[in-house]
Amino acid sequence: MAEADVLTLQSIMTKSGMSEGIPVCLMEAMASGVPVIASDIRGIPELVEHGRTGLLVSHSDAHALAEALMTIYTSPTLAGELAIRGREKVIREFDLTAGTRAKQELFVGVTAADEVFETSQRAS
Repeated sequence: MAEADVLTLQSIMTKSGMSEGIPVCLMEAMASGVPVIASDIRGIPELVEHGRTGLLVSHSDAHALAEALMTIYTSPTLAGELAIRGREKVIREFDLTAGTRAKQELFVGVTAADEVFETSQRAS
């Protein structure tokens, strides 16, 4: 990934409406400072903000994908800005350490509340 100029991920939605959530490979590319082009379906726009942290195209529009690729290749300044902002977003919003810490604090709080409840029930 360190040598990539761009990462494209054209996800699709199945006939039943199923699709992947937020693809980890997009997060990995963005965290590595690689500009991304992705489908505009389901959870992907939560990660890739069109024109800010990457480019979004319709999952069924090959012409739009080609145009987005040309944009990246003909606008290296834009590609660099997308890469920087994409990396910043992943670090800020999808940091594994911070997410783990937040979940740990939540679980500790729930466990403590359960202990208080159980103690009060035994006292009753």
